[in-house]
Amino acid sequence: MNQYEKGSHLPDINTTKKICEVLGVPVAYLYCEDDELAQLIEKYGKLSDETKQKIRNVAGLSLNDFS
Repeated sequence: MNQYEKGSHLPDINTTKKICEVLGVPVAYLYCEDDELAQLIEKYGKLSDETKQKIRNVAGLSLNDFS
């Protein structure tokens, strides 16, 4: 972990997923450079599927937009 924090090494995607699982955040959270957006990503990741669908509806998005 120390090597990751120093920037000497980067974790592979599987390690990143495990770290995020322990932290309870989506992978995108770790790569977000904007604090406000990172907070939104974190909160969105914890929402129920039903609530996520409502948000996508309000935003005019569908799951097909992300494929």
